[in-house]
Amino acid sequence: MRALIRNQFDVLLGPDSDFIPVMLYEWRSLSAEQRQTITQIKDDYEAAWTPVLQALHASSQLQAPVQLARLMIFGALNWAVQWYQPPAPKAKQKSSPRASLDDLTDAALALF
Repeated sequence: MRALIRNQFDVLLGPDSDFIPVMLYEWRSLSAEQRQTITQIKDDYEAAWTPVLQALHASSQLQAPVQLARLMIFGALNWAVQWYQPPAPKAKQKSSPRASLDDLTDAALALF
């Protein structure tokens, strides 16, 4: 689960993530064919999470239904693109340090 969450943050917030706003917020503006392609890519990507969530559910570590949990987890993780600010260089840090992607991953694991 940690690897999946960390990878999601890398995709959302890492370098080369310029496509994320289209995937998350502008997909309705795409043509039907483009939406179908994007939906298939998204579904294939999210399908990798299902066996992990099923195993967690089977071991009672995940109490929510798997498909609902998947949707809620992606909703929470994906919203990070709205508020996340990478850590400032040490010389420019303010009094409240910003979280690294590893810090975000740890917090998401604790939450979920």
